[in-house]
Amino acid sequence: MMKKLFWLVLSTVILTGQSIFAQEADSEVQSSQREDSLLQVVNELSDRVQKTEDAARNERIWKKRAKYFNVSSK
Repeated sequence: MMKKLFWLVLSTVILTGQSIFAQEADSEVQSSQREDSLLQVVNELSDRVQKTEDAARNERIWKKRAKYFNVSSK
């Protein structure tokens, strides 16, 4: 009777411990995926802002200048 009780308690502890570990690992993966997706969105928005700033700067610089000049004499 004691062996059966011992094995029952041991198997319960092992099964409970494994399920808790699996849940923690799963939540860690989900949180890292959320962080990765947030970083992608932030990087994309940063790139858009940088392109807009570059375009505005180029417009200020080249506004009064000719876009091209002709070297040939024809």
